[in-house]
Amino acid sequence: MNSCEVRRPPSPGLGWFGLRGQLACREYFTAGLILVPLKYLTEALVIRSLTGRSFSPLDFINPWLSSREHFAADAPVWLGMAWILWSLPFLWLAITLSIRRALDAGLSPWLGLLVVVPIVNLALILVLALVPTSSATQTKTRDRYLDPFESPRTMEATEEESVGQSAIASAVVGLLAGAIYLVTFVVFSVYVINSYGTALFFGTPIITGSVAAYVLNRRRPRSLAKTLGHSALTLSVACISFLLFGLEGILCIVMAIPLMVPLGLFGALIGRSIAVSLQRSENSEQGGLIGCLALLPVIAWGETIWQREPTYEVVSRTEIAAPIEDVWEQVVHFSEITDQPAWYFRLGIAYPTRARIEGAGVGALRYCEFSTGTFVEPITAWEQPTRLAFDVSAQPEPMFELTPYRHIHPPHLTGSFRSTRGEFRLTEISANRTLIEGSTWYQLKIRPAEYWTVWTDWILHRIHYRVLDHIKRSCETAVANGRFKV
Repeated sequence: MNSCEVRRPPSPGLGWFGLRGQLACREYFTAGLILVPLKYLTEALVIRSLTGRSFSPLDFINPWLSSREHFAADAPVWLGMAWILWSLPFLWLAITLSIRRALDAGLSPWLGLLVVVPIVNLALILVLALVPTSSATQTKTRDRYLDPFESPRTMEATEEESVGQSAIASAVVGLLAGAIYLVTFVVFSVYVINSYGTALFFGTPIITGSVAAYVLNRRRPRSLAKTLGHSALTLSVACISFLLFGLEGILCIVMAIPLMVPLGLFGALIGRSIAVSLQRSENSEQGGLIGCLALLPVIAWGETIWQREPTYEVVSRTEIAAPIEDVWEQVVHFSEITDQPAWYFRLGIAYPTRARIEGAGVGALRYCEFSTGTFVEPITAWEQPTRLAFDVSAQPEPMFELTPYRHIHPPHLTGSFRSTRGEFRLTEISANRTLIEGSTWYQLKIRPAEYWTVWTDWILHRIHYRVLDHIKRSCETAVANGRFKV
């Protein structure tokens, strides 16, 4: 048999999305020839149509995700999240096809996870596309079970577990291994190298889910439901540990859950599949597992060197039934906001309460007071009555952490979010109607930005509208009471 002869997987209906059966190098290479151009051409077309920018092949293969952020910075707000969702099926295919190819080549299936590692992934894909089927693989069963959806009742029975290898022991060890690794990595990434990068929020949940599921299923395969439930419990224990050890607050954990849980379950499917594929293997592949655990901190460190900091703009607008001159007066002589903050602000997110300007014209200082402190904003443009712009020279923390303790101070409260400048723009619609727009420009050091900017943009819009709605009410009330001329 030719070493690269294509062999059909036992379940053709699953196709490339399945995890059952090994994959010869020719089929692996063919999959790449189809999937890579499909992903690149689609992304290049969408970016070109929405932003007018050219997304080159070099941009596509750039190993650092942060290098792509500027392509979404000026695009519609939904593009970043859509880009992530669009990429998930390709991520699944890249990992699962690489795992099947590694098994066929007689290599550790854990190598499949390296396709998410920048720079390493390019070399790995090339090697897997060239390495022939191992002679040992040709003499053994070629269709080792890899399907994460397979019921354990249909699998060949393994040897009876001893008391020390019971289902409960496997579950406890898997849970502790996954949770301890996640907590330890968070401490290293956040408190040692000060990184809130993609390795933390994207790579760690996948590895955690994989480790927990692998240990759970290594001695005897468990059902899919039990495996996913076990991984979800592992993530929950880790999140509770963040609270108990004062590493993070409730609000930050809640914001991370929509990203971490799906990725953790994704990793659980991978870990279970690897464990089941090795049921008959004499090699436990502990070395490959340990290698994945050790490599992730290196990736996190690399992100701190290459990470870019693009600037994002959030614009909010509303119309006010008042003359433009009167709206301008409310902008520069901003009264105290007496309305109660919305429920999400009461959870700890900083919100504006009052503002004042010392002086007039360019060079004056604007002080915007928030629930957590005061922004100091030197005026850079005073174009009465149409535009007021300012830089931000000092800012308070973006939130109070909601925790069981009196006060904690994780590093992201100082520096991960930085407002750089702001602006009010007034446009006269008619004699008695004005459009007011508020803009904030900011930088974010938390990755993946495509996910986290969804939260930061939403919060900034809520802050903007608390200010704009106050100006609107003040102006329209003054007009109704005759304090302003109409």
